[in-house]
Amino acid sequence: MEFRANEIHEIILSGRALTIEQVVAVARFGAHVVLSSEVEENVNRCRDVVDVVVEKNMVVYGINTGFGALRDRVISAEKVVELQQNLIRSHACGVGDPFPSEVVRAAILLRANTLARGNSGIRLQTLMSLIDMLHKGICPWVPCQGSVGASGDLSPLSHIALVLMGDPAGKFWALASDAKQSNASPELLPSTPENLQKYGFLPIVLSYKEGLALNNGTQVMAALACLTLYDAWCLLHSSEMVGAMSMEAIQGVASSLDARIHAVRPLSHQESVANRIREYLKSSSNLSTPLNSAILAKIVQQLSELETQYLMDYPNETWVAVGISPLLHELQVIEQDQEKNAQKNPDLPWKISSNELGLQRAQDTAQRLQQKLLDLSRFVDAQRNGVSIADETKHKAVSKFAEDLRSLANLLSQAVPSQCPTQDDYSFRCMAQVLGCAWRAWHHAAEIVQIEINSATDNPLIFPPTMDKEAKDQGLSYQDWLRHNPELCRASVVSGGNFHGEPIGMVMDYLAIALAEVGSISERRTAHLVDHHHNHGLPAFLMNDPGLNSGLMIPQYTAAALVSENKVLCHPATVDSIPTSANTEDHVSMATIAARKCRQVLINVQSIIAIEMLTAHQAIYLRMFPPSPQVQKMQQLLEQLKTTDFNGLWFIDKDEAWYPKIHAIASLIAQGDWMAKFQDVVHL
Repeated sequence: MEFRANEIHEIILSGRALTIEQVVAVARFGAHVVLSSEVEENVNRCRDVVDVVVEKNMVVYGINTGFGALRDRVISAEKVVELQQNLIRSHACGVGDPFPSEVVRAAILLRANTLARGNSGIRLQTLMSLIDMLHKGICPWVPCQGSVGASGDLSPLSHIALVLMGDPAGKFWALASDAKQSNASPELLPSTPENLQKYGFLPIVLSYKEGLALNNGTQVMAALACLTLYDAWCLLHSSEMVGAMSMEAIQGVASSLDARIHAVRPLSHQESVANRIREYLKSSSNLSTPLNSAILAKIVQQLSELETQYLMDYPNETWVAVGISPLLHELQVIEQDQEKNAQKNPDLPWKISSNELGLQRAQDTAQRLQQKLLDLSRFVDAQRNGVSIADETKHKAVSKFAEDLRSLANLLSQAVPSQCPTQDDYSFRCMAQVLGCAWRAWHHAAEIVQIEINSATDNPLIFPPTMDKEAKDQGLSYQDWLRHNPELCRASVVSGGNFHGEPIGMVMDYLAIALAEVGSISERRTAHLVDHHHNHGLPAFLMNDPGLNSGLMIPQYTAAALVSENKVLCHPATVDSIPTSANTEDHVSMATIAARKCRQVLINVQSIIAIEMLTAHQAIYLRMFPPSPQVQKMQQLLEQLKTTDFNGLWFIDKDEAWYPKIHAIASLIAQGDWMAKFQDVVHL
């Protein structure tokens, strides 16, 4: 599935072929909407059935009866138009904050698509007015609370219909002329005909059956589901990329990505995730060596600082530079050799045997450098003997210099393990397994939602009968033929329960759990990266001067708070039915609540992943060897980020406010534009 909604400029509605990507294109990016050629005939034929039912005064639910528990109350012919208007007014009883305009626009589009099927009995004019709302940037004010998910989204859809019919009780924003998501303009206006006409929109007077056709359906929950699925696609790919970054940052054991492991548990999504993360980590210098690149980086930094400080104090002591420069050069050569080796053997990280073969060589290298440091410290000690006792300051400085060199020699011994580590903790080792399950949930949810947005979900539904050949030969119009066969009209109006939101509710509950797990495992990786007991040689909280600086201590708190909030949000909404309408609607889906909760989980996880990305980026700078080319590309992207209060994400060496960086990265993840730079990996 391609997710490039911003590149779609026009969509054709038929009621049968709308995609999730097209929904986002209209809702978020203002794509133009036109009707397919067959829609007019389908809608008009269905309307003919309704016209004959009213004309013949047949009692049919939803056309000339009450609703819900009042379904057996027959409404007189002169009141059937008023019945539809009363339905909308009485059902517009939502509470809470308004939905964002992109959700409302998506719901309008989805309702229009359902009506375009020709099973709802509305006039073509009414369908065209819905589409006109989108084109004119008319965005109804729709409170987010009040739907139980059966009979569909009665309350929020009624708030949309209030504006469509120009009822002063409704409210709307006038969006920018291109209808792109900037969210709504500051002024919220009552939806009087006069106010609507200022923006070129003509409200309509609802006719029989149209109120029920407009507010009886699953379009608000489906709108939320479409937007969430679209953004979750970007989020899941982001989680794979950030997992690779964290693997680099912690210098993990990449053997967990070995294709053989995933082939013997042949879950396709798990294998795909492992394949993509392997691609992100190809030619990694950090993962293809037993040398601890964070400790080597510390040694390089401290040697350089020693040289700089001593020569600043004693510029004539050229032996300092003569002693340290060869060591720094040798460490630089090790870095260059490691990078060349990684490029030459791009699959080295997940071949355990290669690291084992390299262990002895790494130990030999470390011992050689360690000996040189000790030799230099002894040389410095000898220099101390030539310093006059009277020059106490210099005497102490030389002594400290020798002591610092011995400390570095001791630190170097920690840069090589006695044996290669066999495995990482679960949050690194089990990335493919957990993210694979999340992708499985995403694909299942997308399959259901794709069907739902092209379904007829109101009640009753109308299935216009097929006109027989004899009537056609007689030259009868379709409506005249129905007048001669009124019993076919009654039989074609069928009451059912497609408005029940259970399909959407269940998959949104499922997806919420899956996304929460993506956030949960991400937070654990962040916690490992900032913990100097678990981060393989990195400093505490990823600052070179911890204590004076808190570093990335508290962003991990934020991630932990969001993970905990998600646990509450993941209580399934669909198991919590409550009877309505005097017990006639005795089992409802709560699917809109499920969709709202899922969207909030998604937003929370975007920030959790952003915090991990920020943390991993900082940690990679603290290692001596460069990461893989794909991870370097991601880091360059972060460094190019620019917002009003944020100008690129470079290494941070002292405390500052983290929130602008977290917000900027979360926005990058949400937009998903950056995924195009990794399309070769994404579409593996």
